[in-house]
Amino acid sequence: MLINSDYLSPNFNNKEVDMSFIVLHYTACSLKETLKIFLDPKSKVSAHFVIDVDGKIYNCVEINKSAWHSGQSCFSDTQNKDLKNFNDFSIGIELVNLNGNLFNYSEHQYDSLFYLVKYLQTKYPLLKDPNKILGHEHIAGFRGKADPGYFFDWKKLFAICYENQTPPIRKPIISSEILKKYQSQLKQKDINFKALNQSLEKTLNQNYNKSKVG
Repeated sequence: MLINSDYLSPNFNNKEVDMSFIVLHYTACSLKETLKIFLDPKSKVSAHFVIDVDGKIYNCVEINKSAWHSGQSCFSDTQNKDLKNFNDFSIGIELVNLNGNLFNYSEHQYDSLFYLVKYLQTKYPLLKDPNKILGHEHIAGFRGKADPGYFFDWKKLFAICYENQTPPIRKPIISSEILKKYQSQLKQKDINFKALNQSLEKTLNQNYNKSKVG
């Protein structure tokens, strides 16, 4: 499978690092807009790979360099070790989708993602452990991040890329109540998805803060 490297981002840390995690995202915008953002040094945003709806893979940052995809992040691993700053040790993969809590991913995207994960496992053996792949929502849900979201098929990913291993639990951060609220907005004409995604992020962030207070 060909990987397009014509859109290398200037947004990365040049120091070489060993990757021990994969983090999955949705782009929240089109492929064209995603690549435009990644090519803009002012955006200070990037990911190692982008997978379009047709399955085409774009490599935007070398896999041994830190891309800027996770932001403020933390997670407790299987040894209850608190991990922070996932940019420093994770490969970021963006799936083109306006919102993975509202729309399905294409079969072409899954095929390419599975191919890419298996390829990365050959480069970094630690990635053969199913505990080493997470969604952005699992490491930055406290900031309202909700990707790859409700419609991402974790079960299929684990079955194909981590065969004969016990998969970890990967639940979407969005609640059924909030999901219904935003799904109902799809009936509207001329939806502003940028505003919708910002609203969802704000709602999830507020809910997180309320839960911590409670």
